[in-house]
Order: sequence, then structure tokens, then C-alpha cells
Amino acid sequence: MARKKAKRRIPQGKTVKRRSLMSRIVLIANIIVAGLLLISYLSPWISPRVTTLPAFLGLGYPYLASVNLIFIIFWLIVFKPFFLISLLSLVAGFPIAARHFQFNARQPVSELDVKARVMSYNVRMFDFYDWKKDEASLERILTDISDQAPDILCLQEFYNNHTTDDDILGKVRELEKLEYHHAAFDTIKGKHAYGIATFSAFPIVGQGEVIISEQPRNHALFTDILLEDDTVRVYNFHLASYYFARDDYDFVEGLQKKKDTRNWYKRSRQLLSKINKGFRIRAEQAETLRAHMDTSPYPIILCGDFNETPGSYVYRLLSRELTDAFRQSGSGIGKTYAGLLPSYRIDYIMIGGGLRSANFRTLPPTVSDHMPISTYILSDTLQVQRP
Repeated sequence: MARKKAKRRIPQGKTVKRRSLMSRIVLIANIIVAGLLLISYLSPWISPRVTTLPAFLGLGYPYLASVNLIFIIFWLIVFKPFFLISLLSLVAGFPIAARHFQFNARQPVSELDVKARVMSYNVRMFDFYDWKKDEASLERILTDISDQAPDILCLQEFYNNHTTDDDILGKVRELEKLEYHHAAFDTIKGKHAYGIATFSAFPIVGQGEVIISEQPRNHALFTDILLEDDTVRVYNFHLASYYFARDDYDFVEGLQKKKDTRNWYKRSRQLLSKINKGFRIRAEQAETLRAHMDTSPYPIILCGDFNETPGSYVYRLLSRELTDAFRQSGSGIGKTYAGLLPSYRIDYIMIGGGLRSANFRTLPPTVSDHMPISTYILSDTLQVQRP
């Protein structure tokens, strides 16, 4: 019989060396990613005006956490104890994770316990520039508002046409008895005005503006609202964005769709420069606003487009001594931005002074690139007769 040709075998020693080399490479990558995750935890504590590195890593927290979770699964599969590196890194950041994810169940709330319904919404100028190509954009947003029947309504990126045929201020005030309002406009061009507005079903007994920046499109209003015999101060504001131009979004869209984008290195540096600048500007704006909030003689309701994630310096600064309504009564990841760039929770309602939140909701997007958010405000101390 013909002898079978022996198969060539790789020496056992070489196989072990290859596996050992691969494990070392993965381990080094694991240590680096875990280290970056730990640095991201410094983002709430280090002002971007000092350095923006933690802020950038804080922005990437969900992705860094996800990669560390993958490392944990990998090491468990190969029966190595190195999973502890990522596990401990994730556990160390539990306070940050709790700001991003919540699992509160909706609870029945008695109408008698609800002191006010609060809604915050970046309306993106009611689609004035026709991004959605929808003639009914204004009516859709008004329907979003009407469906929630808010007693206190804070709108950012507000647009108003001062003609009698299209006075948006008037149209909003007609909704659910929102007869009181406080608005400020940074830009007025003929009959067109752009700014921010707060509406209330309760009387406004005081109001003012906090100058948070020289940036023309950033406003902060404070509105003192009388709830029966008690007064609350409502802050409504819009912090600086990254001011991306249309070609910046086109570039990002091209990268996401893996299209051939020329000068990608130069364009990427330009985007990073704008993000870096935005971090610094918002930090300064938040510090100015925080100083004003510290002087408030009334319980605070804070509504705004922070343009910052829950793991940021701005969030920690503005939420100090306040309760994040999403964390107290929301659920899920609570993302509020529905634009082209990665989706985050950047719009907030926060409350203080004995107030508490119930049934926080993030509503589906319709016209704006932001999602409206709303919550019930409850209190054991405020005795309010609803209008």
C-alpha cells in the first residue's frame, strides 16, 4: 500500500507564541482604551478653558464604554482575568453612566398633585429656512406643543414674524392659555426676529436677561412666575453651538457614507478646531449663568439647550443643587438631538428648591433637529390653583 503523505504541522511552540503575541497586543489596546475612559471621567471637573482633552473624551464616553464592554466579553471568552481592567474602569464611572441611562417606570400622577407642566423645545426657527421642505412645519410644531398642554413653555431658536398674518408669538399664546410671555431677540431684520421665548399660563411677576456671551445667537432669560402664593424663577437659555457650516455637515455625511472626500485631513482639523472652540465658549457662558443662578431668591426651573452631554463640565456646573428631571423620572438614553452628528442628550429640564419631577418624556422629532422634552412638576410645599 502507498504510504500517506504526512501533513505538515506547525510546531506547538510557534502556535503558543502567536497566541501570546496576539493576547499582548489586545491587552495593550485594552489598557489604552480603559485609560482613555478613566480620563473621560475628569471631563465634568476640569474646565475646557484649562484644557479640552477631557471634554473631547467625555464627548466620546458612550463609545469608550462600549469598546470596554467588548473587551470584557473577549477576555471572558478566552478565560483570562484581564476582563477586570475594563470592568473596574466601567464601575468607576457609574455616576457618569447614571446621567446617560435611566430605567424609571412611569408612575400614575394625580391631577391634583401636578403643580405645572413644563416643556422645553429647540424649535429651529420653526423651519423658517425650509430644511424639511414642508409647508406645514409651523403647524406641526404648534401641534407638538398643544398635545403636551404645557403651563410653562421654553422655546430656543425662536423665530417671529411681526406681520399680523404670521405673528408666531400670538399663535403660541393662543395655545392652552399661554397668555403670558417673555421674549428676547438678538437679531431683527425688518419684520423677521430671532431669539428665545418663555410662555406661561401663570402670571409673570419679574423678568430679565443674563448676558452670557458676546455671541449674538446665545441668550439666557430668567422669568419669575407666580404659582398662586409662591414664585419660581424659570431660566431659559441656549448655549453656543459648534457653528458648523453647511459644507461641514456635507463633509461629515460624506465620511459616514464612505464617499470620496477630498482634503479630509484638513477638513477634519477644521472641525476639531470648531468643537474645541465651542467647548471653551460654553464653559464661560455656563460659569456666567451659574453665578446669576446662585443669586436667585426663588426655587429654580432650568430649561435649555446646553449643546453639551451629561458627562460634561457644563452639565455638572449648571446642575449643581438642582435635580435633572430625566434622571429623576425619565427612562432610556433620553437623546434629544436628532441631527446628522452623533445623537446625545443635550437638552435639559432641571428643578430645585423642593420641586420634583414626574413622568419626564422625550418626544419624537418632527420638524426640528431637536426633540421636545416635558415633565410634570410636583411639590409638597407649593399650593397652586391651576388656571
